[in-house]
Amino acid sequence: MTDEEIEQAIEAIQAMLGQRAGEGTKVIEGTAETIALPAPDVVPDGPNKVMARKRKPGKGRVPSPAGT
Repeated sequence: MTDEEIEQAIEAIQAMLGQRAGEGTKVIEGTAETIALPAPDVVPDGPNKVMARKRKPGKGRVPSPAGT
């Protein structure tokens, strides 16, 4: 949608809301502001537990057949 189509759609919606609710309708207008949050000041406790884990040799492996 183009900007003009979006503005026309917003105006149409506001008109429908005004008709639906009568004179007591309040429309809040404003814009959303984007803000950047600061990075957390977190220092890791030590090495990554997944990367630090040592693999046991032979575990989970299928032994090769003795005849081949």
